[in-house]
Amino acid sequence: MKNNNTNETYLDEYRNYLISSNQQSQDTLDKFLISLSSGALGISIVFLTNIIKENTVLCKELLFISWLFFVFTILIVLFSFISSIFSFKESINQTDDNKIYDESPGGIWNIITIILNVLSIISFITGLILLLFFVKYNF
Repeated sequence: MKNNNTNETYLDEYRNYLISSNQQSQDTLDKFLISLSSGALGISIVFLTNIIKENTVLCKELLFISWLFFVFTILIVLFSFISSIFSFKESINQTDDNKIYDESPGGIWNIITIILNVLSIISFITGLILLLFFVKYNF
């Protein structure tokens, strides 16, 4: 009996951890990427209109593609919000059904969230690199 109560206590603690993690870890990364992507879009527009002004703009394609990557980053993060919510709900259900030790926590939603997080980071870095090359060619 003592072992059962200990397992239930650990499961309750783990469940509470999952709930609090839903509000912390994913939010931090997502807010960071959305802020940086939005800021990069804004700064690049200011650079284009105030610094380059009427000078000949070189490699416009780099700027446009970098904007696409920043927008793509924001969209991926939004989808990641949704998959993260489903992942944590699945983990909570697995914990409630005492299946958390037998199944991968969060199931497929956890895998989707991880993939989206990696894609958002790659997309942001790619957009940033393209933007830096654009600035290099035009400054």
